[in-house]
Amino acid sequence: MSKLSTERLNVDADLLADSQDEDTDAHLSWAEVREQLDELSRLQSNWDSYGAHPIAAHTIQKAERLLVVICDALRSSFGERALPTDVVPVADGTVHLCWESESGELTLKVVGDGPLGYFQVDRSDGTRRTSGDSDIAESVALHLVTAALAA
Repeated sequence: MSKLSTERLNVDADLLADSQDEDTDAHLSWAEVREQLDELSRLQSNWDSYGAHPIAAHTIQKAERLLVVICDALRSSFGERALPTDVVPVADGTVHLCWESESGELTLKVVGDGPLGYFQVDRSDGTRRTSGDSDIAESVALHLVTAALAA
């Protein structure tokens, strides 16, 4: 992670600490996000013993930038809940940013050289509905996270 981005995450961590919500236990802290992104940067080829690709630096940077945009936009409304519940490496070299709650799950797929994608499970009305797309704009990703947190 670059020095500038590390400094940005430190500043955001301080701001988020002031607006914590009682429902933050399942959500990562900025320190945990940084740790998970750092761990992803150290994964080598075949990290899952099934031929997985390493996670490229530009994919990790794109995930980090997206999280900064999301938290900048949602911090005042959702505090630390704006952070994902998990950051997951995927064998194809992508990164999944996940938000989970009782009402559903949202996964944003970060592709280094490609568009963002998402998969969503909505259980807000007692049924299970799914949706997804492999080519969404950053603004759509922000809207999806906002809706998932508000549900």
